[in-house]
Amino acid sequence: MGEWQPIETAPKDGREMFVVRAFNVQFGGVSYTSDPWCVWRHRDGRLARWPHELFQPTHWMPLPPPPGEANG
Repeated sequence: MGEWQPIETAPKDGREMFVVRAFNVQFGGVSYTSDPWCVWRHRDGRLARWPHELFQPTHWMPLPPPPGEANG
């Protein structure tokens, strides 16, 4: 799997899913890192399936290859 990349570089066309995560966001005065979530973008730019309303993800990475395809 790849490295985490800044969320600003995530796919914007809505045709592919990717993994997002929020690293070290402030939530209730505490630094918090979210679990990873698989999302895609709606046409209006919002992330589908992101469960947190109070903060946005900070990083993304492509989905890993399906089982059995990891070695080509």
